[in-house]
Amino acid sequence: MDHGSFQQGSSDAHELDLPLAIMLGAEDGDDGIGDSAVDAHDAGGHAQGKRMKCHTCEQVMQLEGVFQKCTHPEEEQREELAKKLGIEERQVKFWFQNRRTRKKVSDERREGVVLEDENEALLAENKALKYAMQDMICFVCSSPVVVPAEETVQQRYLRFLNKRLADELQEATAVLNQIAKDADA
Repeated sequence: MDHGSFQQGSSDAHELDLPLAIMLGAEDGDDGIGDSAVDAHDAGGHAQGKRMKCHTCEQVMQLEGVFQKCTHPEEEQREELAKKLGIEERQVKFWFQNRRTRKKVSDERREGVVLEDENEALLAENKALKYAMQDMICFVCSSPVVVPAEETVQQRYLRFLNKRLADELQEATAVLNQIAKDADA
């Protein structure tokens, strides 16, 4: 088992050995840092002398407050925050790096859920359209659609003749009306 890589939500036995208070960062250390976690858990895979340190709830709340205002604090801001919280600047730096990663993962999950919902809606619409096309039903009003058969050359010719005869009839009627008008006058 490789203790060098820590994955959130993993079921490694060394995580289960930590008391809940230590995992939440609420311990009785003088400097507010979870040094007592060192006795219960070695940060395995790191150089000797480096130990896992948990942040207190107060530290996390203040870090979260700053994160809400600025997700990428400058080095001076990190140093000032580290002094204020009684931790090292690199701990602040890594906390912000980890927090940005958690936020990105959370945002991607949320976006994934939205995309899945959109995909389901589009699939349902696609299925409905395919059904409507298959059964020749109007998608808007749900009434049966009458699809004209393909027109033959003969039918097009007859339609052309019909239109020409209708135009000739209209002209003949106009001429006849004009003659009748002239006769009455």
